Amino acid sequence: MFCGGFTLESAEAVCAGGGTAREDVLDVVARLVDCSLVTVSHGGAGDRAGSGTARYRTLESVTAYGRERLAEAGEDRTLGQRHARHFADLAERAAAGLHDRDQRAWLDRLDAERTNLAAALDHAVEAGPSGLAARLVESLAWYWFLRGRIAEARAALAAAHGRAEADGRAEADGATGREASLRTLRAAFEVFAGGDDPGPAVSADAGPRARWLLEFARLCFTGAATAPDDGVLDTLPDTFRTRGDRWGEAAAYSALATRALYRGDLGHLDRHARAAADLFDRLGDRWGQLQSSEQLGVLAEVRGDYPTAARLYEDGVRTARELELWTTVSFRLARQGRIALLTGDLAGAELLHERARRIAVEHSHRPAEQFAVIGLALGARRGGDPARAETLLRPWLDWNRRLGVDAGAALVLAQLGYAAELRGDPERARSLHEEGLEAARRTGDPRALALAFEGLAGALTAPAPDAPPHPAVPAPAPGERRTDLLRAGELLGAAHTLRQSVGTPLPPAERTDVDRATARLRDALGEPAYIRAFTCGHDHPERHVDGPDAAFPG
Repeated sequence: MFCGGFTLESAEAVCAGGGTAREDVLDVVARLVDCSLVTVSHGGAGDRAGSGTARYRTLESVTAYGRERLAEAGEDRTLGQRHARHFADLAERAAAGLHDRDQRAWLDRLDAERTNLAAALDHAVEAGPSGLAARLVESLAWYWFLRGRIAEARAALAAAHGRAEADGRAEADGATGREASLRTLRAAFEVFAGGDDPGPAVSADAGPRARWLLEFARLCFTGAATAPDDGVLDTLPDTFRTRGDRWGEAAAYSALATRALYRGDLGHLDRHARAAADLFDRLGDRWGQLQSSEQLGVLAEVRGDYPTAARLYEDGVRTARELELWTTVSFRLARQGRIALLTGDLAGAELLHERARRIAVEHSHRPAEQFAVIGLALGARRGGDPARAETLLRPWLDWNRRLGVDAGAALVLAQLGYAAELRGDPERARSLHEEGLEAARRTGDPRALALAFEGLAGALTAPAPDAPPHPAVPAPAPGERRTDLLRAGELLGAAHTLRQSVGTPLPPAERTDVDRATARLRDALGEPAYIRAFTCGHDHPERHVDGPDAAFPG
């Protein structure tokens, strides 16, 4: 009945009954060990704390024989249901422990029981009582997320949902209670996997943790300045606090910190990240501590404090590896790669981003893969290989466009625009940056707008190639060229104001593209005209933020 071994606790829970008393199970197991039909080990997987818990394993031939005898006696269904109920109970106990100081121990225990849990789900789906499969997968959802087992979670949730529908417990237009949570969890893991369907609107009938996970997934995936349902995130801290769920409250603040990051609201990022960190520290949840340390690391990074960011990211990689939280490892490695880029270590950045990409692919986590690949593209562009940068970025532009992710599209378009500029194709660069600007406007993120303005300024100031790649596009007349240059000066001034407004002026390591455009403008316009254009954009950024640019004074 068991797969991958069992503990005495599990044997007693599943095998007792039908004439076998619970206290007799140990004697039966001991006799099987004496006969070498069952092997026993102490410690190992699931016992890294060194408690010495015994784990038993039957030989494959013995397991197959036992299953045949159970089927002949007509007891396989009864034992299968006991097995499913026991492991559903175990999963529920683990779900609580995965959010506190016992997190590592419960991760190890569930790792050891992974095949039993899969078998329990099969029993629950095939013949278990109504609702048992849903109860099991709801309890395991956070474990699957922490371990980065996205594909496994999607398959299990789909099977449990199918059983719920077969039971007639799910309705075409929604469900209540556990079924609503099940639908919401399915949507969350579809987002983690990068599926084309962003999922349904969050159901008010779903549990608050399921609702939180879906919004968290959407934030991780989209990087959106505005989540699909802002109201869910805004109300969750109070919802969790009212229920006495301190972990939920911490997780809600962490999600709000992420949203603030993508909105360029560094004040709320700092406030929410520290509130979450305080609660996670009290609970002893190391995953939560990792989340908070990353957010504070990003805050240090955007402020140009690279040593602090590097320290926080390095600590995060170490902790995530220790816990075997592989998607978290991927994100932290890519964060380290970004710092390597900013400090001029292109070789180190390539290595870190490639490691991050491989881990993300292995665990089917598309947001983590995208983050790593964009890092590889940034390194390629900085290393003088814009063609490789374009090859890396194009699939992700298609992906973000298909899913309507404006923040992701804006970032990728900006990088593609810079690559086109460096290849000597200013018209293509201009087209990409114009499209990126429209996407950035939809996000409402000042930093995304600033990046789009800076990129477009670079394209507008780029010299025309000797052999234009677009012969049908006539070279601009001198008057048109001056208008473009004045517009570029204003865009740089507006970008500077936007970055100042959120306390994130460009640090020296990130000024290469802006300095290139600035040097061209000073040379082409002369210092006085450049200063006038820059000052006009700096003092009136709304001309560019709010919509199509107005005419530019000469």
